[in-house]
Amino acid sequence: PPHCVAVGGYGLYLKSTDGGASWERGYIKESESHYYAIIPNAKGFLVFGESGSILQNEQEEWTSLSPPQGGSLFGAIRAPDNSIFTYGLSGRVLYSTDDGANWTNLPSGMTSGLFGSTKLANSNLLFVGAGGALLEWRPASSEFYIQRLSNRKGLAAALPLKN
Repeated sequence: PPHCVAVGGYGLYLKSTDGGASWERGYIKESESHYYAIIPNAKGFLVFGESGSILQNEQEEWTSLSPPQGGSLFGAIRAPDNSIFTYGLSGRVLYSTDDGANWTNLPSGMTSGLFGSTKLANSNLLFVGAGGALLEWRPASSEFYIQRLSNRKGLAAALPLKN
């Protein structure tokens, strides 16, 4: 059965070795921080959370990585070129081209929080967030394109559908 992990509030870390039938409770570095996203990498997986924290989990050992200073990170997505993007408070977007070892601040032009993301069929990435934010990353031009829903209702997640 597949191994699973989950993270959450107050440093909560759950792991399962039986595909989620049962869970072992633990905590991330005795942290009181909230963690919002997980993405696998070659060493294990990365966890993203409050106050811009990025942690590497390698064989149950936690290492804090040093991203550029900034607000909380609410999500992460791997781009088709294998780079990793993480995003969150105040339109903050960071990316890594070395599987999470180093992070670069990528000015998004947004000031509202970003909460969800997806890969589009054309290999672009779409980030969604507060105030009806739609932020598209186009790797061909290395630029963001911003749109907002006219009703400015917040968006939490996105999913591309066929057709």
